[in-house]
Amino acid sequence: MKKFAILIAIENYQDPAISPVPFARRDAEEFSKALELNGFEKTNQRILIDEQATKEAIESLVPKAIEQLKKKDVLFFYYAGHGFSKDARNFITSFDTLAADWVSTSVPLNQLLTDIQASQSNPIALFLDCRESDVKTVPDVRGNFDNLKEHPIESFLNDAKHCLCFAACKPGENSYSSGSLKHGIWMYHVIEALQGEAILALERGLLTANSLQNYLKAEVPRTLRKTFSEPYQQTPWMHGVHKDDFVLADLRPILQERRDKASNDINYMRRLGFTAKVDQRLTSLSGWRKTYRIPDRYTDSTQSFVSNCASDELKKDLDSVFEALKKAFKFGRRDLVVSQPEDGTGSIITPYFNYSVHIELNADDLEEVIWIRTVDSIVAPEQISTAAFSEVFDGVFDTLELSLPTKVQIEDFIDAVEAARITDVSLDYDRDATYCDIQIAGASGKLRLSPGQLSLSHSVPTKTAKLIESFVTTWNLIQKQSLPFLTR
Repeated sequence: MKKFAILIAIENYQDPAISPVPFARRDAEEFSKALELNGFEKTNQRILIDEQATKEAIESLVPKAIEQLKKKDVLFFYYAGHGFSKDARNFITSFDTLAADWVSTSVPLNQLLTDIQASQSNPIALFLDCRESDVKTVPDVRGNFDNLKEHPIESFLNDAKHCLCFAACKPGENSYSSGSLKHGIWMYHVIEALQGEAILALERGLLTANSLQNYLKAEVPRTLRKTFSEPYQQTPWMHGVHKDDFVLADLRPILQERRDKASNDINYMRRLGFTAKVDQRLTSLSGWRKTYRIPDRYTDSTQSFVSNCASDELKKDLDSVFEALKKAFKFGRRDLVVSQPEDGTGSIITPYFNYSVHIELNADDLEEVIWIRTVDSIVAPEQISTAAFSEVFDGVFDTLELSLPTKVQIEDFIDAVEAARITDVSLDYDRDATYCDIQIAGASGKLRLSPGQLSLSHSVPTKTAKLIESFVTTWNLIQKQSLPFLTR
């Protein structure tokens, strides 16, 4: 069994009167890569883009390409460009379609479908992305040539065996593109599903016809709303007889490979940070005097006041960690750069990571201050698992924080996880969705997602090795559950 693909995309037409189709070339190229990831070898893909996609080339390529197909071979057919219908006959345009002779210079879609259905290939999947055109002077087409008629395709597929058709939009609608995504919106989501990047499009690791269509129907309108302020409508549709058990791709091997890589890859640990927050009474600071008053508001001046009160503690903290780092890691004098306390913050830069200590007034309780200690900017991840690191920082930190490479929209994360109904995952979040607490079966500690960060907290400061172990275990569970936006 082999997998074959025919990809046709026309972004720029020979006739300047026909509007371009934004990102059609990129869509075809990225779709080709996604197919290759799923076993469609490059040598088994026939690709026509722009000037290659003439009417003669399309009508010659399709029958020749399907002649080599055998029973149980898989065929994917993709078209991006302008499509239209006349007298209930559907057409797709070619690079050399002429605005003055729209019908005669385009390709009858029904003939292509007949050629495809005549092949022994089983199954067959069609992907049609027809965009809106701004040509308004085409004779006899009544100005409505941006969408195919659904009924002829539906009638054809009702008689076709093991053949499905996915289309970007219903008749009367347009297939929109996104400048920020640099893709047609519909095709962007098709590609991410085939790449295994869309957990909601999969059923136990399988991309089926129904799971893909349900995903597209949900995500395309969502992306449309994010992209445009106007209330555009685009409704992806699908037709075919055997859609219930139609498996488009088996992503399980790809997902497992990613999980294995995530388990063994420590590069993400460069984005980790150890942190701890400890409360203390303001009046217990060594610089506090009986003549002082508790601040009545939180301002820059009160922060400066707190810094002065804590200057001795800040210096002692830096001195203590400086000596501990020298002893444990055998650092020389030039290996450590110490920043003396300023505005309540001091730091030590090492060849492997940075340490900082900061004190601030508690905005929620002006009689308290909060000490914040952090190790971040980790450039040598292997060093945080050493005995030297444990010797210096055991019992200091209670939280590990992972800086996310991209900002996560918490509302989208919540909606995606709730829609996926993952058995071993539950969520808790505030009304405004500023954060989301995640409970995963088998994970220890409190896992919280905020827009730019994922943190795992323990109830008390603990050994650094235990923090790392619990985070790695939790991170592996995140990968295993394929939580959206967090799976690498």
